[in-house]
Amino acid sequence: MAQNPLDLEKRYDVIVTSSDLTSSLVAAAVSRAGKKVLHLDPYDRYGQEWAALKLFDVIAAPALLIKEHPLPENVPVDCVATTPPSLISNVHLEAPVFEDATTGKAFLTDFGRTPPDDVIDRFFNEFYPKLKQAKSSTEVKEVLTMLKEELSSLNAFDNSFSIDLTPRFIFSIGEMVDILIRSNVTRYLEFRKIARILTPLAKREGEESNNFAPGSTFKLINVPCVRKDVFMSKTISLIEKRLLMLFLDFIKNASSTKATSEKTVPELTQPFSECLAEQKMTPKLCDLLVHSVLMVERSDLINTSEALAKIGRFMSAIGRFADRPYLIPTYGTDDLVQAFCRYSAIYGATYCLNSVVQSLKIDDQGEGGKKLVSSVNLMMEREGAISVECDHLVTNYQFPTVSQQSPSEKSLQALSRAIVCSRQSICADGLAEYENTSVLYLPPEMVGSRSAVYVFETDKSTNACPKGLYIQFFWCDATLTAVEDLKPVIEKLYSARVGTDSEDSCEPPLWSLYFTQSTEKPYSGTQPLAENLHHISPPVNELDFEAVVAEAKAIFEKMYPEEKRTLESWS
Repeated sequence: MAQNPLDLEKRYDVIVTSSDLTSSLVAAAVSRAGKKVLHLDPYDRYGQEWAALKLFDVIAAPALLIKEHPLPENVPVDCVATTPPSLISNVHLEAPVFEDATTGKAFLTDFGRTPPDDVIDRFFNEFYPKLKQAKSSTEVKEVLTMLKEELSSLNAFDNSFSIDLTPRFIFSIGEMVDILIRSNVTRYLEFRKIARILTPLAKREGEESNNFAPGSTFKLINVPCVRKDVFMSKTISLIEKRLLMLFLDFIKNASSTKATSEKTVPELTQPFSECLAEQKMTPKLCDLLVHSVLMVERSDLINTSEALAKIGRFMSAIGRFADRPYLIPTYGTDDLVQAFCRYSAIYGATYCLNSVVQSLKIDDQGEGGKKLVSSVNLMMEREGAISVECDHLVTNYQFPTVSQQSPSEKSLQALSRAIVCSRQSICADGLAEYENTSVLYLPPEMVGSRSAVYVFETDKSTNACPKGLYIQFFWCDATLTAVEDLKPVIEKLYSARVGTDSEDSCEPPLWSLYFTQSTEKPYSGTQPLAENLHHISPPVNELDFEAVVAEAKAIFEKMYPEEKRTLESWS
């Protein structure tokens, strides 16, 4: 083992092996509590499955995103072998805009800074085939390095894309926003509101067909979130507006402690569908509430108590920072990772990229013979092998040599994801410039999918792409491959687009990236490997960061229960 070539200390209070969002949040909290932190990442960029892609990364995604990690060699007999997680699989890219040199050149010149013709020709004749045919992430990095050096005039266009692998929102009332404010991590961030909450409105018997795209059974509408929106809405009738305002008053009264205590248990535990019927809500209003606010498939799948709490929280979030309940960092979710890492570094954390943990030494040295991780063996890109001791290890690594569940005991735990680039918004009713950010929940029966699909659309306003383009994210619980799960949904959503007279209102995407993202925990054994080994879970299927914050808090409190006030009064 090399002797601290980077002047690393022999021992750290906490070693964190990944720069995903949960790990970064843990590292920030531990650093703020005054502990010594060594924060590692096996790759050359922060974020892992929370990272952002540039345009050329997308082109090379089939090779770039799939990480193959062979078992480390020469693992000491008293150590447990580890490998970084391989969370992404079944990557498939459809890029018609690049398949033809003419359309590709038009794309670069329309949305870029019009690089010289010889640069564009060389890109399509030399570098694009190399990126598309690359077989490994190492090969991709070599091609990208050459591309950035030899065709530097394309760098600005490449950098104008920042596309999250795992897009999320910040709910205006929640623990993530409280942590950002109390810790003052907001000093590193800027935010924008999600301008539109969309919902699919089903075509009902007798409804005029000219309000729907030909052959479509639904259309997208902008959900009114404040009183002004309700009164100006052309989607709901005057009677429905009155019913909706009465229902919102009912929600406000029901949220009071006295009103809730007076309700009987059957009233609160009954399906929400019965509550809606009692309030004489029309089918259209029921769909608006269930699909856009509660984001559940049907009103009978949630009880009244939970539904009222969610709607009340939704209403309370409106107006805290904006006239919509959701916020998003101006540079996407990847910027949250960067912000927490900066915060942690200010309080003394040491950061090392390209540093792979190859094995752990676990000793029976705790009280009652409890197993504890005593040291980790690292392989650093330039410095070689190093051994560092720690009191706690926070990791998302896998343990390939440790017996866990048998394959027959495991079920599919994954998300199907798609990222689409288009010249058009998913909803034709455009807002003001730089405000085309939208969130949408698609129930399975509406689009013929096997599970509910979440959709998020953004544009230049979050620096996801150049002006004039839209980036659309789709995800759902995986049942088949991402292409099989999501491509039919995307096609139906595009065909439902109405509100424009142009002939190209159903223009297909410029490119689409599909992949499967595992949500399986890195260790599923019945017994802990070590008492001071703390596992980080992959992103789960949610819109906000509640699961991330909950897991980070649980890990911090388990490591340092006496420091619980650090999270409560993080300032």
